[in-house]
Amino acid sequence: MAATSGESSKARYERAMAARRAREERTHAEEVARSDARNEILARKAAESGDDGIRQTVLAPPDPNKSSARQLGGILGIMLLITVLIGIAATIAAATG
Repeated sequence: MAATSGESSKARYERAMAARRAREERTHAEEVARSDARNEILARKAAESGDDGIRQTVLAPPDPNKSSARQLGGILGIMLLITVLIGIAATIAAATG
């Protein structure tokens, strides 16, 4: 089924691919523009509210009555206990089939 207009299949393919690339580039540019607009609105709202945008997560303050080595030892002890419990569970699971 050759094209009646005399256009080769390679030329049609190249034209279709060029159109596809143009659509993808246009879609990408629209997405970037929407993202930039959204970020600009969020930045403007943060500036109006006096928020500097800096976030710092604090899990728990250190206990001033314990040394840091003792606190680290406690954490490592808990990790060891969990590891042992997992090992026991794995041994039981392997033994029961």
